[in-house]
Amino acid sequence: MNVPNLSTLAALITLIIAGCSLEAPLPKAGNFPPANLSKREISLYRHLVENTPRPSTDQVHFLTLTPISAWGDDGNWHNVPSDFASVIPTGFRSASDARLVDGTVWPIGSEETSVMEWITILRWINDRTAVVEQGSWCCPLGGGATESTYELIDGSWKRTSSGGGWVS
Repeated sequence: MNVPNLSTLAALITLIIAGCSLEAPLPKAGNFPPANLSKREISLYRHLVENTPRPSTDQVHFLTLTPISAWGDDGNWHNVPSDFASVIPTGFRSASDARLVDGTVWPIGSEETSVMEWITILRWINDRTAVVEQGSWCCPLGGGATESTYELIDGSWKRTSSGGGWVS
């Protein structure tokens, strides 16, 4: 007799409780960004925000440090910390000015075409090297992200490799 392993059993229980769906719900938000950023996080985030390309003017663009995996059903985005306000490229609005409805990003009080862009430090490899996810999302089947490795070299952050990514 074949006995299912624990992960198979857990998946079956989840399907029974949550129901079957072609679109899995996003997990509920974690603590992104952390309430107290370390000096190295501040340094890397400042570099990443400052070097984010200026958005196009044909859509409303929002910017957050909250990764898509932490958005939940209604966004739960955090604004870029005010420490970085002076380096945010012109054209981005605060994440708190957006709403997420059925997976689509909208400005609060409007139905203009919109995009939420995020920049998130996923993990630190060592004290001078981090894996970062940068992505954008407007709606189901309208988003994508890439992972890159950044390293602090001679006092400046440099992208040293680009890794995986996804497109919907």
